[in-house]
Amino acid sequence: MHLPDPVAALRRLAGLVRPGGLVSFQDFEVSGARSAPEIPLFDRVRDVIVQAFRGGAGATTETGTALPGLFRTAGLPMPALTMGACLGPLSPDILGFVMGVWRALLPVAVQLGLDVGDLDRLPARLVAEATEAGAIAILPPLVSAWARVPTA
Repeated sequence: MHLPDPVAALRRLAGLVRPGGLVSFQDFEVSGARSAPEIPLFDRVRDVIVQAFRGGAGATTETGTALPGLFRTAGLPMPALTMGACLGPLSPDILGFVMGVWRALLPVAVQLGLDVGDLDRLPARLVAEATEAGAIAILPPLVSAWARVPTA
């Protein structure tokens, strides 16, 4: 997600693995975060996070599902894949994750003119909307990909 040339990184690292050895990577599918049922504030926070990652941080937010293509372009076989995500009510752990990402991206978001309102009140607003809707949060899914280095 943060590498300027993930194919070059995969090629280089795969070159350090003996033939038949495993190369494994994981990355997020940031735009895959959502709430169920949908709550507008959660979606707004996700959208602002995605915009901040893309616009200011220069990150690719859909690297998880791009891993198969990255592996193939790097000369590796099609990888095996799994996807998993944390989900549940807006507990302190889930809120901590969301707010931690938001705080880390806040300088970029401010520079881009992105806003979701009062940061100190945001957790309470998220919990209130989720409670009223009976919603759960689904954090960005993490995609795992692995393949064996080809033998000669």
